[in-house]
Amino acid sequence: FMMAGDGVKQREILQEVTSEITGPMVVEDVVYENSDEDQSSMTEKMFRRLIFKRNSGLVQSEALLVKDSTSDKADENNKKSPSASKKRRNQKKGPSGSKTVLRIDHSYLGSSYHSSIISGLSLIASALDSAAVAGTKVSTTVIGLGAGTLPMFLRGCLPFLDIKVVELDPLVEEVAKKYFGFSTDEQLQVHLGDGIKFIDDIAVANSGATTQQLMSTGNENNAVKILIVDVDSSDVSSGLSCPHANFVEDSFLLAVKKFLDEGGLFIINLVSRSSAVREMVVSRLKAAFEHLYSLHLKEDLNEVLFATPSERCLDNNNMDEAVAKLKAMLKFPVNVESDMKKLQKLQ
Repeated sequence: FMMAGDGVKQREILQEVTSEITGPMVVEDVVYENSDEDQSSMTEKMFRRLIFKRNSGLVQSEALLVKDSTSDKADENNKKSPSASKKRRNQKKGPSGSKTVLRIDHSYLGSSYHSSIISGLSLIASALDSAAVAGTKVSTTVIGLGAGTLPMFLRGCLPFLDIKVVELDPLVEEVAKKYFGFSTDEQLQVHLGDGIKFIDDIAVANSGATTQQLMSTGNENNAVKILIVDVDSSDVSSGLSCPHANFVEDSFLLAVKKFLDEGGLFIINLVSRSSAVREMVVSRLKAAFEHLYSLHLKEDLNEVLFATPSERCLDNNNMDEAVAKLKAMLKFPVNVESDMKKLQKLQ
């Protein structure tokens, strides 16, 4: 997301590393100025940020740090665990021999556009509710890992999602695990590779598969799928800071349509200072998808676009009811009503 002025009064750089794919990256802990909020509520808030230096002014990910206190005895037991060395890097001595451990709060969304992504799931709330009630998993693909804060939030907030993250850079995954508490399990997996090729391969497989084959792999026609594209661009000459221009090419949008099997929801985080570029992206999405919605976050320059190729999984008749359904499913608080008031139907 775009920083609207840094406003940082305290900064501690934890690591600077350079990747052959992503370039220079910085992990830092920051405390913001308290000019816009109550002093007492902000003094304890510290955030961990991941910044890709190739895009000046962009914060790739931001997470809330919370403090846990542990006794010396508990710490002695922790030293015996394989992960003890990682934990000790984030420990500070407190009163009476206690230690303060900083950990990532994965129930907190560090950016408003992430909140908008969650709120936009109201568009398919009935299909999600049906899957949750039936005990079936909803296939969810996120292209772009970053610090892993969005996938971790999704895993805890909507436990019935089966999440696969596609990340091009192995070093980004290492940073997410080391500094942002990212972890994988049966519900959340990482595929290292090119996101466009990943979608293309599945789209081709779906096109050639029979109905019986699709059902045997869990891709039956009644299933709802979610695809989220949240990647920055290394080439801003196209006018796009997010995503890379290849993710809004007609060929990729056609593959997305096949990937969704005529249902589900395609979500894309768009950041551009150019209104002409924004209109170009919207025009391509209109050509590829039957329904298109937008949540524009002027304060961050982000616009979250939601597209679907058909009405099969779409709740477009009673949005208030859909919002209520989604809120009932969420395990973590999200201001869905406020976000959805900004929703605009573009097509």
